[in-house]
Amino acid sequence: MKRLEAEVWALDNCAGCGLAVPHATINVIVAGEMALATLLLVTAGLVGHSLAVVLGRPLNFEPDRLGSFRYVVARDEFIEPAGFDGVQPVVNLNGVPAAAVARQGRVR
Repeated sequence: MKRLEAEVWALDNCAGCGLAVPHATINVIVAGEMALATLLLVTAGLVGHSLAVVLGRPLNFEPDRLGSFRYVVARDEFIEPAGFDGVQPVVNLNGVPAAAVARQGRVR
């Protein structure tokens, strides 16, 4: 145990070994870390509070009476490839896609 303490003391107090850091520099680093940690905690608290406020607001509609549907149109029917913009494909719409979707029957 005494040997370990002597090695730690030698590393902590070496003058010319390149490991010595002034205490003022360490204090500045610790203060910066504390400020950053405080900033992150305050930000997390504000985001959590904002989320709680948004989730607690009324929806202004009744979700139990909400209806939805999905209508899928064949891609080749209305889209012509026009190339790429970087990695995103660029397409041209041919015809009027809305005209192909005819309302049939009554909606209840």
